[in-house]
Amino acid sequence: MYDQIQDYLRQHYSLRWISRKLSINYRTLRKYTSMSREEYESYIANIGNKPFSLESYKAFVVKRLGLFPETSSAQMHDWLKEEYPDFPLITPRTVYNFVMKIRQDYGIAKISPNERQYGAIPDADPGEYAQVDFGQKKLRTGTGGWKKVYFMAMLLCHSRYKFICFRDKPFNSQAAVMAHEKSFEYFHGVPKK
Repeated sequence: MYDQIQDYLRQHYSLRWISRKLSINYRTLRKYTSMSREEYESYIANIGNKPFSLESYKAFVVKRLGLFPETSSAQMHDWLKEEYPDFPLITPRTVYNFVMKIRQDYGIAKISPNERQYGAIPDADPGEYAQVDFGQKKLRTGTGGWKKVYFMAMLLCHSRYKFICFRDKPFNSQAAVMAHEKSFEYFHGVPKK
């Protein structure tokens, strides 16, 4: 990159043009143009060697991520402040970078709570399993407007028979129980699981 920058400068291109062409920040480009080749190479060589200010909290972060891999960096920041009263005043971005480095070093993937965990279940006997899922969908009304509907779907895993219960309001506990009871009436029985 340093050679490209110097080449463009020799061709009398403006710093703004070079910044856009190389997709680097204008201030970063100005910093690079003020460096000699040796300074630039030394700077690049030391980029990854900067010590983290949170290194002394590494054991705590590793332990918590091992127990709760879905933990966000904001939650980790709160936990660190709760656990260590003398925790330094640092930016959330610093904690984020540290948590991401720990995840990378220890191979701890973040499992999103929104990420759906699913997989095929083995073939079952009739009446063994039913699967239930809730959802919502915007549907067009007869007048051309939109209406959000909420539904519960139950699937008998052996026969693949389906039952769907629609509502115009989100499901609460009572509505979910009633929808289950209606599905059992429809299927004339209750699955074992």
